[in-house]
Amino acid sequence: YLRAPRRAFARSDVGVRFLSGYAIPESALDSVFQVLIEVEAEFVEAKRDFLFDYDTKLEAWLKEAGEWSEIVRKAVEPASSSDMHQMLSEKEKKLLPEDFFKGKKVFVFGSSWESDEEVVFPALMKLLKYDKDVIVIVVPHEPTILHLEKIENTFINNFSTIRFSYLNNYKNERVIIVDSIGILLTLYFYADAAYVGGSFKQGIHNVLEPAVYGIPVLFGPKYHNSQEAEILVKLGGAFVVNNKREAFLKMRTLLSDLTSQKKSGDICFRYVNKNIGTTDKISEEICRFL
Repeated sequence: YLRAPRRAFARSDVGVRFLSGYAIPESALDSVFQVLIEVEAEFVEAKRDFLFDYDTKLEAWLKEAGEWSEIVRKAVEPASSSDMHQMLSEKEKKLLPEDFFKGKKVFVFGSSWESDEEVVFPALMKLLKYDKDVIVIVVPHEPTILHLEKIENTFINNFSTIRFSYLNNYKNERVIIVDSIGILLTLYFYADAAYVGGSFKQGIHNVLEPAVYGIPVLFGPKYHNSQEAEILVKLGGAFVVNNKREAFLKMRTLLSDLTSQKKSGDICFRYVNKNIGTTDKISEEICRFL
């Protein structure tokens, strides 16, 4: 985290060191922002690569630990545990008034890549036509200017859109496009259901982020890099969609059938809360051997 801003400014070739940070000309803000997005994406990718097979490598290592394996197993925190504690600390933050979308059905399309959008956008277009109370929040994984404009052009002829940075002027636009980074987790608070991106690309992003709010989760077929996604599918809190038709049908069901929505959301909520005590259990186990 500390190195990323320095790398961004080094790449952008603008600005001068000032106090503990950098001073840049206002005319360079857009270019620096784009570089920051690229650096952030690289960091997320590196983190995901590290965590992708963390638990598998840990198990392999534990097999070589002999009689100490069970003690070590209980003392080592799984990859998902730290994410859960971070999410719980972020959960209380609110970006908008709690009743901002009162009377509406909110669907958050999180961490979207173009491969996700090719499947999900047609389903969302159909959903917006089907249900006039639906609001869609699109959070692209890489909110570059070109990507934002492409998303706007997808919806503009049929539905009104607004960028998140202009939300002070919100006039009931049906599609909100997030043009900043680092706020996806807190946006799930307002959602009735969500789709997690990356699952039509190389691997799904964090399914626990929407699950912590007790909402049902959708994603594409490439989700086996996430143990939590696999478990939530088996439990019935999350659903896999393989094409546009499946995406639309599942979205429509979850947003129109409140019983189904609540049942799946409760499964997600219970799963997260069941696992948040991992760190405390680890600490207790360590203390037994001190």
